[in-house]
Amino acid sequence: MMSPWDIGAATARAGPPLRGRERELALVAAVLADGETRVLVAQGPAGVGKTALLREALDLARADGALVGAGKYAERQGGTGLEPIVAALDEALAAGLDRLFDPRAGKDDLTRRLGSNGDVLIALGSQVLRPTDPHAAGRPLLASEADERVVIALLQCMRWLESFEVPVLLLIDDWGRASNQAQGVYRRIAAEPALRRTRLLATQRPDEAMAGAFAPGAARIIEVG
Repeated sequence: MMSPWDIGAATARAGPPLRGRERELALVAAVLADGETRVLVAQGPAGVGKTALLREALDLARADGALVGAGKYAERQGGTGLEPIVAALDEALAAGLDRLFDPRAGKDDLTRRLGSNGDVLIALGSQVLRPTDPHAAGRPLLASEADERVVIALLQCMRWLESFEVPVLLLIDDWGRASNQAQGVYRRIAAEPALRRTRLLATQRPDEAMAGAFAPGAARIIEVG
């Protein structure tokens, strides 16, 4: 059975498909093999290939059995600022459900576990959790719920993904554009001790670096350029 960070070894075994990025891809593999690192950030100016590098790592991880997903912050993005992490989680959840003998029953089980917390993810754009009946969709997310219940719902989904006993890698592109609220959510996820197989991958420009510190040793920044 795949251990949490076999993906680092898998990346090294597969060899670097990105020409000229052998060093960076090997570094990504080494960081992912370090069980203490919860967040991996590729930092560099626009257009240097940060996203391509981490997406290549995701593709290698997926091929080796990991559950992966990706979301992106657009410039001057509105909303709560949590939509990209929900999009990444949605992709990983869909991949997990596809591995089950009965995906519909798996979705029903996940929905039961989430309870009313599923509504907050539906309000943030989750398509995987959306009921088949559109009239049963969750109500709009209230500002007062936009912190704790969202964190709880995200962590519940991540723990469900970890039940597959494979790495769970979620890429957030341009996360330096995240709102203060979203940045706080990412710090909460990174600090959650119950998550043993989940890692956040992110890209950021130097002038859009995420504010606030993670726990010592929890985050690694790779300079790309």
